[in-house]
Amino acid sequence: MWIIVAYYTKNTYYEEYVEKLRLSLKKLSLPYDLVGIENKGDWYANMQYKPVFLSKALQKHSPKSIIYVDCDAVFCRYPTLFDKLDGLPNVNVAVHLLDHSKYRRKQHLPELLSGTIFLKNTDTTKKIVNEWISECKKNSKLWDQIALANILKRYRYHLLPEEYCVIFDYMGSVKDPVIKHFQASREARQREVLVQCIFRRKLVELALGREQIVLEYDVQAFFSKDTKVIKYNYIVLLLGFQGDYV
Repeated sequence: MWIIVAYYTKNTYYEEYVEKLRLSLKKLSLPYDLVGIENKGDWYANMQYKPVFLSKALQKHSPKSIIYVDCDAVFCRYPTLFDKLDGLPNVNVAVHLLDHSKYRRKQHLPELLSGTIFLKNTDTTKKIVNEWISECKKNSKLWDQIALANILKRYRYHLLPEEYCVIFDYMGSVKDPVIKHFQASREARQREVLVQCIFRRKLVELALGREQIVLEYDVQAFFSKDTKVIKYNYIVLLLGFQGDYV
């Protein structure tokens, strides 16, 4: 038996993504537990909460296996592989290893993705998750999947096929995906960079006694779920504009 779990920060645009996930799960009659959490302060802190959340989920749903997905995921069809993995005694953790040579980044090394994770509810899995938590504590800016990759070097783990962790705008050649990810965390990082740029420029304007800048944003509204997606090239433009004063 297994259950799908995910978490999201409350009162943010992540709620829009999690509702899409919820609808896809209901459509396929899949068991799930989607949990809202309070904002931990920044993107890194919210992201590094993942192994803590999984530790709690393993305890909460014991003895069921846990299928973790990021809240920006949607299920496109029934994940039959999870039934198989759940019945294999030698499987504890399964993740996808992205082969960039098949896509645009030909020179990029294979990358472990933590957007979809199968976790058998075993002592070995719990040990892996606890070590993952400790690894994240070593560096508050360490990406959670890099921390997990560091830990899994010491363990045997199963590989999920690419259909189970499809990045929507990068892995377009994957046919008939099971789980598709829409990269909400990428948007979150872009928003944080843009807010930092706006704050820095405002401080410089005040220090130089210049007029109030044209770009006016309410920071709370900027991070609200009603805010439209900020395009990457617009952030680059602002970075360059801010650079005129530094």
